[in-house]
Amino acid sequence: MIERIERAQGKPPNESQRKMAMIPADAVLIDSGDLWFPIVVVENVHIFPGIPELLQKKFKSMRDRFRGIPFQLRRVYVTSRESEIAHSLNELLGEFPQLMLGSYPRIGEEHYNVLLTLESRDEAYLERAIASLLERLPSDGIYKVE
Repeated sequence: MIERIERAQGKPPNESQRKMAMIPADAVLIDSGDLWFPIVVVENVHIFPGIPELLQKKFKSMRDRFRGIPFQLRRVYVTSRESEIAHSLNELLGEFPQLMLGSYPRIGEEHYNVLLTLESRDEAYLERAIASLLERLPSDGIYKVE
């Protein structure tokens, strides 16, 4: 990174620039060819520049890297308490192990006590999981499904 800074500005970096050039030892640098600085990747975290115009430019130059099958999301708003439905949620995950399930208790909501989120890239799988969940929950305990 220090060599890149030096090439870009034609002189050695100052102390602040050297500090900004510090990256984790196991980081991978990805050049997208549009600007002198790379995207820094550590495991599944991509580090982009903080200046909005540069972030947009960098992301556009490498957006194909992030293409894939989008996740489908469904929400179920439940009037039961989380502790009352926890066993049903665990059973659901046993039946649908690839399902991403989130359970978010709410305090002070007028119409529901728990927001459940179900996510999958496979829409048919997600719909089967939703159907199974709705069968497991008391019908009067479901406020809304989105």
